[in-house]
Amino acid sequence: SENTFINRLKSIFNLKVLPRKMLDHNLEFSPVDKSAELIKQIVSTDSNFTVFHAYNPNVLSIKRFLEYINKLGFHIRPVSDSQFSKKIETFLNDSKKKQEIFGLIQYLNKNKEIDLDFKTIPIQDFSLQYFKAINFEWPEIDLNYLNLFLKYFKEIDYIK
Repeated sequence: SENTFINRLKSIFNLKVLPRKMLDHNLEFSPVDKSAELIKQIVSTDSNFTVFHAYNPNVLSIKRFLEYINKLGFHIRPVSDSQFSKKIETFLNDSKKKQEIFGLIQYLNKNKEIDLDFKTIPIQDFSLQYFKAINFEWPEIDLNYLNLFLKYFKEIDYIK
């Protein structure tokens, strides 16, 4: 409940729609087990380097993400900005439903459109070279990973 990314996803799952303009963007998943493995490897390496960009460069396009989650039974469809705004409005006007999209509310502009900056990506060239040198590789995010990821959140009743 304290993870911004998960709360945004939960809101989108509750809305069952996503603005079509977001289809050209990507999502980044850094599996916790792989992140822990990386940190362990970095800490156990004798190095003068102390700052790394430790995130998975194998991003997942939102288009592919929608394909995967729809195969898994979460039916989310891309819609126009105006359709999205209308859907948001219906949730905001209902005190019970409003809570279901709290993960997106802070990212809405005055027109009830998502206003996120998807273009800020740190450069991790050096980090990736270093990770390769210590024999660490980030995984590709596939249907199986998303299935396990979403299964967990369903099991704890965080998403429906």
